Amino acid sequence: IFNNISEGYYRLLKAAVEKNCNLKVFGYIPKDERLSLESRHLGLIQSREVEDLNEKIELCSELVLKNIDMNMLLKFFKESPDFEDEYHLEDRGIKTAVACDKAFSFYYRENIELLEECGEVVFFSPLKDKCLPEDINFLYIGGGYPEVFIKELSRNKSMLNSINKSLSSGLNCYAECGGLMYLMEGIQGMDSGRIFNTVGFFNGKAY
Repeated sequence: IFNNISEGYYRLLKAAVEKNCNLKVFGYIPKDERLSLESRHLGLIQSREVEDLNEKIELCSELVLKNIDMNMLLKFFKESPDFEDEYHLEDRGIKTAVACDKAFSFYYRENIELLEECGEVVFFSPLKDKCLPEDINFLYIGGGYPEVFIKELSRNKSMLNSINKSLSSGLNCYAECGGLMYLMEGIQGMDSGRIFNTVGFFNGKAY
């Protein structure tokens, strides 16, 4: 399936690929500015921040149905071999708190499912909640854009204190990218260049 090309270019590519690569071409998504998403440093604007997201999804579905041979595509996947997932984890009764809001949302669903196999997963918001969930055994803070929402994160001092106190008391934690930045002493804001206080568990500041 080709993406973001004109109809004429699609015909050229389809003929070349099917002739020379022995691959089936199912269709294409045409170039359409209405599908574009705004970008910022390090990536695109997240889906939850796109005001007309539903309209974009509806338009995309219309273009897919119009320009992709869905009957052939579905038939192709019906003929695919079954996939057996043999990798599972033991339920150890581990209760994991996962930071999830507009500041921290970069997660692979498969990782959350593996944590659910180990016990229970509860989500919390470093932006809005006042403290960590009760009786947790593990803390997971993924990536995101804490520098974009640093003013709100820094103002939530009760959450910062809750995380710092829990980590200092021995709570196991995995933090990556923006989550690791959040655990440092401070993060530089996007607008003013000012350093805003964060959890402070690790020495150093993120710029």
